[in-house]
Amino acid sequence: MGAKKHADSTGKYMGKERQGVLQIKSGTSDMLNVNMIPKARLNPYNKIDADLITRRPDIKVAEYVVLSNNALIGSSIAELYPSFSLFGNIGVNSNNIGGSWVSGSDALGVTVGPSFSWNILQYGRIKNKIRLQDALFEESLVNYNKKVLSAVSEVSNALESYILTKKQQVENKKAVNATVRAFNISVIQYNDGLVSYQRLLTTVEKLTSTQDRYAVIKGNLAIQAVLLYKALGGGWQISKGKSYLSAETAEKMKKRVDWDRYLDDNMTRLPKGMQ
Repeated sequence: MGAKKHADSTGKYMGKERQGVLQIKSGTSDMLNVNMIPKARLNPYNKIDADLITRRPDIKVAEYVVLSNNALIGSSIAELYPSFSLFGNIGVNSNNIGGSWVSGSDALGVTVGPSFSWNILQYGRIKNKIRLQDALFEESLVNYNKKVLSAVSEVSNALESYILTKKQQVENKKAVNATVRAFNISVIQYNDGLVSYQRLLTTVEKLTSTQDRYAVIKGNLAIQAVLLYKALGGGWQISKGKSYLSAETAEKMKKRVDWDRYLDDNMTRLPKGMQ
């Protein structure tokens, strides 16, 4: 079926001017219009929202590491100050040997009181721990900035490569059209007996090599579009405004912990096609 369809397409875009060698119709030099490489609907000159870059998984991970290290600094500083807590317990002192039931003669004991603790003799260790957490926080912050700059560089390089490849495609399309015209002229001359068959084969060879280069550039253009989507993180169209949990996972979490309004229906509904 595929071979017959391709043959029909070939016959559609080839015309026979005279008896002899076939000519290629004008405007059909793009590999007989057989589209096997997908085209990206992309305007590289449009503005790109910077928030798209911050949604990349690697940048999100680096951001959470920064937040975690920042929280650990506060937790370490809190150890410098005294802590207070309340404790209590209640129990029964029973002398009933014959059974396990509590009787009216048993004594009820209740203990309630405050608790106070202060690591005043370990200030040096605590301060060194704070310094260590601050150094880890600074390291994670530098790593986050590095990843953001790297992501911006990847997006910029992908855009520049796409624009350059697009320009190459335009110029190579002109070269393909020129070789098609040269081929058709050689066909006319060959049919009229003005040139040899070797001359005709030379134009065919040039046409084939030019079309090959053009096909490679079309493939590179699609690759550059993929690299651009990858540099931007990809997948943000699906998750924007959608849920991040399945209904089954949310139900399990609700059984373990009271999530109140934080796991309502709007936050657990999956997009269509992902049920």
